[in-house]
Amino acid sequence: MGDSYKKIKHNTAKTTISISGNAEAISTNVVSLIIRNNSVIRLLTKLDSLTYLKLIKTDIESITECNWLTTAVIQDNQSITQLSHLNRLDELQCINCTGLESINLRRNTELMLDMCTSIHTIVAPNCKVAILKQCDALSQLNLGPNLIQLILCNISSCLLYTSPSPRDRQKSRMPSSAWK
Repeated sequence: MGDSYKKIKHNTAKTTISISGNAEAISTNVVSLIIRNNSVIRLLTKLDSLTYLKLIKTDIESITECNWLTTAVIQDNQSITQLSHLNRLDELQCINCTGLESINLRRNTELMLDMCTSIHTIVAPNCKVAILKQCDALSQLNLGPNLIQLILCNISSCLLYTSPSPRDRQKSRMPSSAWK
């Protein structure tokens, strides 16, 4: 562990790292990562063991290619612009992320955005629950056929896309009794 880990606390198994303040490097074998008040780290990528991520008041600009990340909580981040190639991300919460412009997630099932005022595009084709509050710039929302619950609060205008369900591919939805 070099000088960059001076303000980092970690457990004895070295799988959970909590960073408070500025640190420059993160071990690639970290499983759980919590970063608070960091203005040095700009990119989180290729953290192959990472499953849980929590960012509070950081300047991270992009999170990408963290293949095992399943849960992410991002709060008070004005720098982050994109979340992509997070193939196993099931749950995403973004609170007051005013720089976030696009989210493109294949597997995400739960999505909660609050005060993400710059977001334009959300693509989450497997989303089951989506809660969006005060996402003023949202122009495209593509959630797919598995959507069970959608809550929109203070959304000015948006195009909502859902993939066709299997019954939409049938020739007719008219009941057979109507044919007589």
